[in-house]
Amino acid sequence: QAAAGSELAAGSLNLEAPLVREVSRRGADSAIARIINLVERAQARKAPIQALVDRIAGRFTLVVLAIAVATLLFWWLLGTEIWPQVLNSPHTAGHAGGHAGHGVLGTSAETPFALALQLAIAVLVVACPCALGLATPTAITVGTGKAAREGLLFRGGDAIETAARIQAVLFDKTGTLTLGRALVAAVEPLADLDADRLVQLAASLEAGSRHPLGQALLQEAQRRDLALFELGDSHTTAGEGVAGLVEGRRLRVGRLAWVEPAPSAPLLARQALLECHGASVLAVADDQLGLLGLVAINDQPRPDAAAVLAALRGMDLELGLLSGDRREPVQQLGSRLGLAEAELAWELRPEQKLERILQHPAYGALAMVGDGINDAPALAAADLGIAVGTGTQIAQDSADLVVMGEQLDGIVRALLLARRTMAKVRQNLAWAFGYNLIVLPLAAGVLLPGFGLLLTPPLAALLMALSSITVVANALLLQDGRDHDS
Repeated sequence: QAAAGSELAAGSLNLEAPLVREVSRRGADSAIARIINLVERAQARKAPIQALVDRIAGRFTLVVLAIAVATLLFWWLLGTEIWPQVLNSPHTAGHAGGHAGHGVLGTSAETPFALALQLAIAVLVVACPCALGLATPTAITVGTGKAAREGLLFRGGDAIETAARIQAVLFDKTGTLTLGRALVAAVEPLADLDADRLVQLAASLEAGSRHPLGQALLQEAQRRDLALFELGDSHTTAGEGVAGLVEGRRLRVGRLAWVEPAPSAPLLARQALLECHGASVLAVADDQLGLLGLVAINDQPRPDAAAVLAALRGMDLELGLLSGDRREPVQQLGSRLGLAEAELAWELRPEQKLERILQHPAYGALAMVGDGINDAPALAAADLGIAVGTGTQIAQDSADLVVMGEQLDGIVRALLLARRTMAKVRQNLAWAFGYNLIVLPLAAGVLLPGFGLLLTPPLAALLMALSSITVVANALLLQDGRDHDS
């Protein structure tokens, strides 16, 4: 209960009388400003992704030029001296031009320079740095497009590359693994009335309340299609409950010890059983009839949370839960979702979550999943920040991947798609490097002395084009799902 001089945080709910507030700090000193500062600092710690393949492709061009020059000089000055029979090869003459003795450039194919020039041109034409350049961006473009159609928004190719090497995934609790809103988990009438009547009376009393537990009762009454009774005067006792008139009856809804000062042992045991599942228990009583029943309210796990965690474990990923909530609810949720106590952390402030993320060398590449303002620094600091689509805007702005909608299985699909995308990148690079390692020696005339075979510039151009087409076609297989996990 706030008293004179108490500090209020932005977003605090006033559930009772009007308050007079005094601004004591500037916006730059507020809690939200500190969180934004944490986000900026965390983002600044991220190292930029180095364009390794682009650098290789740039140097590869210089290597090809050097090979072409070396081929020209070798066959012009030395090759025909060592193997003079190559000038009289029928393969050489036939491939060099339309009739014997003339090359494609009008130069006699029987001269050392004509042969050397033809081979040097073939080297330049057959080399395919474009296949190297296309290998990564083509697969990344197809992968991000496919992800977007499935409601998975990657910030860029570097996010997909990071997602493919994730080794651990940490989750926030409220609003991420849970629905983020209190729901009625159980209704247990104790007097001579049914569950609908109990919910109807309790919700009518809570009609003027903005407390999350009261909102859960109102939502439950709406779900059961129950009309609310007219509410007379009511009063909220902070930390205890609400009392008021409903249909001329004075009711109370709140903590059991407040509603029923001397509860029986069986009643206390029942309350303990409900609370051991992480629920908050409200008692409903009539001043004349006594205790009417108990209502258990809980922030329920998302329906797909357990299955998603199991799927992530099946991908050989480490899991963890970072929460600002109390120990008991965190432990209860962890137990329901199959998380060991060593994988749980509770009562963490935003800066403590950030510290946990920054000190994660044991995890390897780490992903953080969250939805709220308090998660923003951790999302920005993680190797891969993942925001669920129902979360706050600042969380989404801090994340590398936004999973739209309310289903957590998008995380599994995103990580699998990232792995398949990077597998396509590796396949494309292997093809591009392998192609060049094979065709460049052929174009330089390595088979000419022994077999009289060479690549003409037109054939070299065709092979070069097919190499690029193969890389693009392989990447497009991602779009149709005809790919395999690496």
